[in-house]
Amino acid sequence: IQVFPPDSTYNLPRTIRFTWEATRDARFFQIQVSLEDDFFRREADMEFISGTRQSVSGLVYGYWYFWRLRAMNAAGYGDWSPARYLVIADAG
Repeated sequence: IQVFPPDSTYNLPRTIRFTWEATRDARFFQIQVSLEDDFFRREADMEFISGTRQSVSGLVYGYWYFWRLRAMNAAGYGDWSPARYLVIADAG
């Protein structure tokens, strides 16, 4: 379950520490961050995260980003979480 940032969050810094709750039997997690809600192109795609937080930096001021995650265990990947969006604060 995604914890931070909540859906529709505005005025975030260019580096975000994404957090989520652990799921039962999850061994690793994968997080994706994209400017597109279909995640065809991704600004970040990180797999095999063993904890429940991951920082993503270099995001651009004034842009809307979408993020999602999924868990992985010995049986494979779980379903993607619902996509959430956020907006990076303007530089000024």
